[in-house]
Parts: sequence; C-alpha cells; structure tokens
Amino acid sequence: MEILVTGGGGFIGRHLARRLIDCGHTVTVFDKIDAWSPGAAGEPNPPVRLITGDLLDPAAVRSALDVSSPRVVVHAAALVSTEMETGLSRCVEAARAGRSRRPLSPPRPGPT
Repeated sequence: MEILVTGGGGFIGRHLARRLIDCGHTVTVFDKIDAWSPGAAGEPNPPVRLITGDLLDPAAVRSALDVSSPRVVVHAAALVSTEMETGLSRCVEAARAGRSRRPLSPPRPGPT
C-alpha cells in the first residue's frame, strides 16, 4: 500500500517509515528538512521517496499528495507551536480532497 508520512525526517517519522517498509508498504516522506541525513545514531536512511516541502504551504501539500497518490496519510510532523495545528488541518483537507481514504494523525495526549 502507498503511504505518505508527513514529518518522516524526524525521529518518530523515520522509525515509522522504516517499520512500514519492513511490513511491505511503499512509503513517501513529506518533510521540510533540507537534506535527508542519517538519524542521530547514524543508522542508514530507509528506502523512501522524499518530497521536501512545508505543511503550511497548501500547494506543496497538494503536490505531495498528487505525486505519491497515497491510500493512507500518517501525520507525524510536529512543531511546538500553533503551526502544528494549521499543518495538520491543511494535510487532512488536502488528503480528503485527493485520493487518500484514511488521513491519520498521532493520538493527542490526554489529561495526566
């Protein structure tokens, strides 16, 4: 299955992408990283299609969805700010308008 992972250059997204590939899925990473560099432990990059862009740019999100044609979108991008909510909203809107049937987001932390 074709899966788009937003924030796939980060710690969680990179590990998620690797796990999805190990399960036989085709993974596209959408991230605003400038270069696809090895993780903190120096592990090799998972074999993914990398699309560089910003979730706050609606045209970049639509383009990533058009190029990857995912059935599933996993939102793993994160910034500690209100920009994260805006990015999630744009990702979900674009996924719903396109071919993706299941835009996913990590669970929000509950009260402690």
